[in-house]
Amino acid sequence: MFYDLAVPLDLKEAEARFSYLAKNGKMITLVEKRKKRSYSQNRYLHLIVGLFAVSTGYTLAEAKLLYKLQYKSVYCYTKRNQKFIRSSADLDTKEMAESISRFRDWSNSEAGIYLPSANEEHLLNSIERELEKYENKVYI
Repeated sequence: MFYDLAVPLDLKEAEARFSYLAKNGKMITLVEKRKKRSYSQNRYLHLIVGLFAVSTGYTLAEAKLLYKLQYKSVYCYTKRNQKFIRSSADLDTKEMAESISRFRDWSNSEAGIYLPSANEEHLLNSIERELEKYENKVYI
């Protein structure tokens, strides 16, 4: 069951359920649910990765992979001796912010491509219009 402890009714129900389970000596798992990345983070990420792709000639898939490889500790994992890469949809807001920051720094220093910050809305709107030209093309 999922309880939002910021909601008074949910908090009371969670406390009652926990008391019942504790009183009866049950085994439980207690897991904190973290907020997923925000819509604005997702939009921003796709704009800067798209800009990077168009600026370098990489496809969007290639640019996304390069982005994820800049933050291997979050995106890459091993399961049964196989290596996998997580989706950005699985990141929480903090992980997403850190990975975007790392990608922007890498893009600027290693690829020589400036990626605007999230508060440079005028540039982001311009990038969005530019990327629409490439819709359904190799870069996007």
